Amino acid sequence: MGSRVTGRTLGKLVVVAVVLGVVATWSLAEGPLTEKQIMKQGDLKAIVSGNTWCQEVVHAIVHAPTAASFEGDRIDAQRMIGHLRIALSEDCPAAVAIMIDGFGGGEHVYAGMASKATGWILEESTPPTVANHVSDCDLLAAHPDDPEKNEVAGITDEDMDGKMAVTACLGGVEEDPDDPVLHFQLGRAYWKLEQYDSAVEHLIAAAEDDHGGALAYLGDVVLYGVGGVESDPEVARQLYVRAVEEGFEPASVLVDAIVTDPKPDEPEAMAASSDAAESADVEESYHHPDLMEALSNGQASPPGVWPGRMMIYSFSSITGVFSQCEDLSPKGFDSKEAFLKAMNTHLTYTEKLNLAHSYDNGAFAEFQEAASEDGIRLVSVKGCAASETKTLVKTVLDHYGMSS
Repeated sequence: MGSRVTGRTLGKLVVVAVVLGVVATWSLAEGPLTEKQIMKQGDLKAIVSGNTWCQEVVHAIVHAPTAASFEGDRIDAQRMIGHLRIALSEDCPAAVAIMIDGFGGGEHVYAGMASKATGWILEESTPPTVANHVSDCDLLAAHPDDPEKNEVAGITDEDMDGKMAVTACLGGVEEDPDDPVLHFQLGRAYWKLEQYDSAVEHLIAAAEDDHGGALAYLGDVVLYGVGGVESDPEVARQLYVRAVEEGFEPASVLVDAIVTDPKPDEPEAMAASSDAAESADVEESYHHPDLMEALSNGQASPPGVWPGRMMIYSFSSITGVFSQCEDLSPKGFDSKEAFLKAMNTHLTYTEKLNLAHSYDNGAFAEFQEAASEDGIRLVSVKGCAASETKTLVKTVLDHYGMSS
């Protein structure tokens, strides 16, 4: 078991995250949508909670491309109410009223109600803030695997409507600023919109209250090195352990999967590097001799190395080789395109999403450059026709399914 994350460790994450303003998103389960669409009328769509919606007062969220549908005579919204009450007579016969929260272009712009007692005429509520932001936040941003969430099924990151979720969860946090669940859900919503500064702020607020989901999301920051944060699998593992201890069970998958790869500045790695330098000719030294040795000996997945790191090194090193040995490169080979295709077949959804952000944002730029230089160094020392050079290329292309 990894050691517990101490206040000092979390403090380290807080400093890193706040300064850099980034966080990795993590969708650990692709469970069923919490939303149930009960009506679509023109550009308007009405959704309700997937498991708690059928009551005497049905709370529906109606969203449209713009606020126009909720202005003036609101004829489109009223027409939807007419069709909606007919549908409810079959699906939810106990319903006697429909409470509406209208979103136009992702902004909450209207709150109203129609009831059987008033002939189902839509009447505006004053003020619109009568909407229950906390329940809306739960509906739009609860994580499927969060044991602390309220009585909703939860929604995955990819299925979340970020604008609607931010609007609802901001209201929820304003109503209850001490609720870590609301901060976690608001953090997820901001991440969906790629507003990373705000996402980190609320994930940290939730993690400081020992919220398991927030701890797991912050674990992704240091595991994947998103947005320039240096990858630290051991610290990430500690965060995942804490997440599991707080009841966020999906994190256990990564606790078991992470095998740490020592950093060059750690004592053992420094000693090994020093010994290697003394026993090898300067011209034969590499930035990452252990990774180069593995590939040139036909080993694409050496033990103790995080697969994402090995994938980056593999493609960057053969790029260096191909720059010197064009005959070894498959026709039409594009390193980045091949890398992204390999991600889709060799990494989990979580790894793909986070590593893609890291790759595109240049988080591993120095590591990629060093790997490319290692490939060039291999060719300069051994040559294009050497068995080590050909083995490296074949190992990478075969392992990631790029062989012609």
